[in-house]
Amino acid sequence: MKHWQKSVWIALAACALIWSTVIGCGSVRTTSAGSENVAYLQIAGDPWQYDKVTVVLDGKDSFEAKVNDSHQRAVKNEHSYKIAVGAHDIEVRYGGAVITKKKIFASANQVKIVEVP
Repeated sequence: MKHWQKSVWIALAACALIWSTVIGCGSVRTTSAGSENVAYLQIAGDPWQYDKVTVVLDGKDSFEAKVNDSHQRAVKNEHSYKIAVGAHDIEVRYGGAVITKKKIFASANQVKIVEVP
């Protein structure tokens, strides 16, 4: 094989390598999904003492919540409730009586746990 033929093959191989690198880079796509701008609230205590409680959020919104076992880690607790990110006044009631009050600040995707006695 002549010297100029070897040079042509080397040049073609180099071009093929560069071309496959350029095309290969274009085939990788990345996406970023935005996370929800919410936090999560869990009520923890003795679920045999409190079957359901009423949670009053910021003195106006209220909802029924199940009580998670306080002896389990937060990730194992099954009852989480979405709340807006930010500062909140939480009041937990059972049978018409206030059993706990707490001020919390919840960051995005954070699980805040309010313990009931």
